[in-house]
Amino acid sequence: MKNLAPMDCADLARDVYGIQSARDVSQFLARKEFSKDHKTVMKASVGCRILRATKDAFGVCAVGGNSRSNEIFLVFRGTTKANKKADVWTDIRCGFELSTGGKPVHIGFNHAFTSMIPELKAFFNEHPTVTGQVHCIGHSLGGAVATLAADWVARNRPNPVRLYTFGAPRVGGNFFARSCTNLVGEENIMRVFHTTDPVPMMPIFPYTHAPTRGPVYHLPSTLPMISGESHGMTSYIDSVRNT
Repeated sequence: MKNLAPMDCADLARDVYGIQSARDVSQFLARKEFSKDHKTVMKASVGCRILRATKDAFGVCAVGGNSRSNEIFLVFRGTTKANKKADVWTDIRCGFELSTGGKPVHIGFNHAFTSMIPELKAFFNEHPTVTGQVHCIGHSLGGAVATLAADWVARNRPNPVRLYTFGAPRVGGNFFARSCTNLVGEENIMRVFHTTDPVPMMPIFPYTHAPTRGPVYHLPSTLPMISGESHGMTSYIDSVRNT
């Protein structure tokens, strides 16, 4: 099965931020990669369990369109400033808890992902005949959640999985990273990062990235070392276009 084109992945990872806006969500759902029907916006629990706790539009499930009609897209947005920066509290909730697969992972990322599992299950159950590739895509926090989603799909569904992340932080410890790499397949994980992006360097050890072996895609950057600007999806779009 054919991978998504790099620019298509980058565009999806950027444009999914629009699902928080009633004006932009319909435009995103009308993208050429998706079918005209069979798509839904998922809400996730973000913030801490009490402080800044809220539900927010976080991801999209969609059956593919045209030549990808037997495929599924799971696309997740990254951190925003909505709801009094509730996402920031999700990001800083470091510490470990067990993932749905029983491996230690970041508490905040896992909390956001597991809150969407009922919607994911319902979507897959509504489309039992869609047996092709599941494309899990996200930037930043969305990349972390996409990683957890890819791991969950690989363990719970018969569909093959591909994972595409841009500037994603580390999601879990070595046990999770190795398990995810083995389940999804190192050849199916496209982890893209700028050499000057600080977010993929966090959280620090003992967190680690998947894939634990195999290629990763580091993009050169002309921005200053450890630049917040290099983390923005606009910068990733420019780099992918020029690579």
